[in-house]
Amino acid sequence: MDERTARMCLAAVVEPGHPATADAVADYGAEQVWAALLSSDQEGPLAARARRIRPGELVERTRTHGLRFVVPGDPEWPPRLADLASCEPVNQLSGPPLGLWLAGRGDLSGLVATSVSIVGSRASTAYGDLVAADLGAELSEAGRSVVSGGAYGIDAAAHRGCLAGRSATVCVQAGGLDAPYPGGHRPLFERITQSGVLVSELAPGVRPSRVRFPICQSILCLSPQRSGGTAGQSPRGTGPVELGSRSPQQSEGQAASGSRVESPLVTSELHSVSPPRGRERHRHNTPGHGQPYGLAHGP
Repeated sequence: MDERTARMCLAAVVEPGHPATADAVADYGAEQVWAALLSSDQEGPLAARARRIRPGELVERTRTHGLRFVVPGDPEWPPRLADLASCEPVNQLSGPPLGLWLAGRGDLSGLVATSVSIVGSRASTAYGDLVAADLGAELSEAGRSVVSGGAYGIDAAAHRGCLAGRSATVCVQAGGLDAPYPGGHRPLFERITQSGVLVSELAPGVRPSRVRFPICQSILCLSPQRSGGTAGQSPRGTGPVELGSRSPQQSEGQAASGSRVESPLVTSELHSVSPPRGRERHRHNTPGHGQPYGLAHGP
C-alpha cells in the first residue's frame, strides 16, 4: 500500500480534524499508521471500521464517481491548509486534512490562491441573498474565485453570483461527493464542476451530519480572505462568520459568529498507535506518491 491509498483509507475511517491521527501521520507516515491500526488488538470503533475497509474497492468507488483524491505534496493541494497544523485545538479538533476528494474541472490550488470565502445563513433574507450574489459577481469579475459551502441561502447565492461572472467557484461539502448536499442543488453543483471544484474530506458514501458541517467548514481557511472577518486561520470546530442572517439581536445583513460543535469521535485508539517494531520515529513530510486517483483535469 502506498502513502496515498493509506491516507484515503484513514480518511474513510476517522472523522475530520482528529488530532491524534494528524500527529501519528506526521510522525510515522500514513502507511505505518494504517498498518498499526489494522494490527491493533484493541476492539474499539476505529479498529473495527478499519477492518471493514477494502482499499481496492475504495479506490474504485472514487474513480467510478468521477472523483480524484489529492494529498499534501500534490500540485493541486492548497498550501494554506498547512496553517491548520498550528491552530489551537477547539473542541479537541485540529490538524490539516489527511486528503481531499475533489470533483470538477477546476484546479483547486489555483482557484483558492486568489479566492474569498463567503458563508452565511440558510434562512437568509431576500436582501441577504442579493448582497451575497452581488458580492460574488463583483469578486468574479475582478478575477477572484468564491469559496462557499453549497447550502441553501447565502452560500448558494454567492456561488451563483460568482458563476455569473468570469471566475470559477469552489464548494466545500460535509459529506461524500457521490451525492452532494443538498440534493435540491444538483443543477448548481453540476454548473460548479464545469469550471470549478467540489471539495470534501469525507469518502464517497458518507452522508452529511449536523456535527460535520462546522468541522468541515474550517477548511474554508484555504481562501486568503473570508467575508465579514480578517484573513487568517480558522480553527477546527468553528464556523466561519455568516453574512445576511437575521436574529432578534441582529439587523438584516449583519454578520454573526458560527457555533462550535464537539466531535463525537473517541480518540483513545489512535493515541495508542505505534509504528511497527524496528521503524524509527520521524516527522513524515513526504509529498504525495503517484497521481491522484480519479479523472484527469480537462473536458
